[in-house]
Amino acid sequence: MMFNFPLHCKQDRAGLWYHNSKAPVRTLDAGGAAIPEQPRCLIIRGHNRNRQKQNVNVAPPTGGRKGLKRIMRIKATLIGGILASGLLAQHPANAAGPACPRTFTLALHEHGLLYDDTTHTGIDTDVAEELIRRSGCHFAVSVMPRARIWKLLETGALDFSLSGIADAERDQYASFAWYFADKFTLIVRKDANVHSVADFENNPALKLGVIPSFRYSAAINRVVDRLNARSRVLDTKTYDALYKNLALGRIQGLIIEPFDFSDLDQYRVRHLVHIVETDDTPTPHGVIMSKKTIAPDQVAQWRMLVDAMRADGTLLRIFRKYFTREQAEAMVNN
Repeated sequence: MMFNFPLHCKQDRAGLWYHNSKAPVRTLDAGGAAIPEQPRCLIIRGHNRNRQKQNVNVAPPTGGRKGLKRIMRIKATLIGGILASGLLAQHPANAAGPACPRTFTLALHEHGLLYDDTTHTGIDTDVAEELIRRSGCHFAVSVMPRARIWKLLETGALDFSLSGIADAERDQYASFAWYFADKFTLIVRKDANVHSVADFENNPALKLGVIPSFRYSAAINRVVDRLNARSRVLDTKTYDALYKNLALGRIQGLIIEPFDFSDLDQYRVRHLVHIVETDDTPTPHGVIMSKKTIAPDQVAQWRMLVDAMRADGTLLRIFRKYFTREQAEAMVNN
C-alpha cells in the first residue's frame, strides 16, 4: 500500500489538483521509505454517484519522470465552469454505468488538434472531460509520449488513453471503444517529384519521418514497414523535430491525419509540401483501456458510455469545434 503526501500539489478553486513543478514530489510507502518521484498529480473529479467524500491523494502508477513530458492541467476554467454551473446534473451518473472503485489514470499525447500542449485544448481533451463527467469517476490525467503510453497500458500501469488504433499486438493487452474514424494522407516535399505512394516507395533517396510507436491503417502500415526494412524511416520523438526534419530536407514525407493539417501552418511547411492521395479507407480510433486493469464487463460499460455520446450528438458537437459539419459527420459516423 502506498500513501501519497501532496506536498507537490496545488488545488484550484474548481477542486482540481495539479502538479507544482517547483516543489518536490514526496511519496512514501507503508514503511515510510521514499519512493522515486512520481510527478502525476491532477485529479479530475467526476460526479460521485455515491456522494461520498473520496480521498484524492492517491499515488499514481509508478514510472517516474522519465518519458513524461509534463503534467497536464485540463482547462481548469472549463471544468470549473461545468462544476459550478450544475451541468453535471443534466447527465446524472447511471448506477449501471462504469464502476469507480478508485482514481483511474488517463494519459494524453500531443498530436495536432487532438491535444495541443501549449493551450491544453483539443478533441481528446474534450472527450476526456465528457467521459469523466458522465462516468462519475475520478481520474488522474497526464501527458506523455505515445510510445510510453502504449508500454504503460501493456503493463497495467496506466488505465486509459484516447484516439488509439488497434493492431494484432495491441489487441493482446488493450480494449477499445471507437469514437471516430479517419483516413491517412501522405504529404511530400514538392521538390521530391512524387505524385503517388508508389513514386515515393520506388525512389531509394526518399525518407519518411514518423513518431515512434505510431501505427496507421493496414495499407499504410505495409508501406511504412517496407520503407523501414530498407532503412528509409527516420524516427523523431517530437513534432517539433519531425517538422524541422521535413523543412531541412532530412525527410521528404510523412503520414498525417485530418487533425494534423493545422500543423503545416504552425510549423511553416505548407508551402514546401503537397498532398499525395493514398486511397486509404477510414481507420477507427478509440478510447484505449488496459486489459490488465479494466475487466471485460467494465469495458462494455465504457463502450456504452461512448456510444451514448455518439447517439445524443455530443461527439459530433465536439468534432464540429474543429472541423466543418461534413468533415465532422464523416469522422464520427463512419
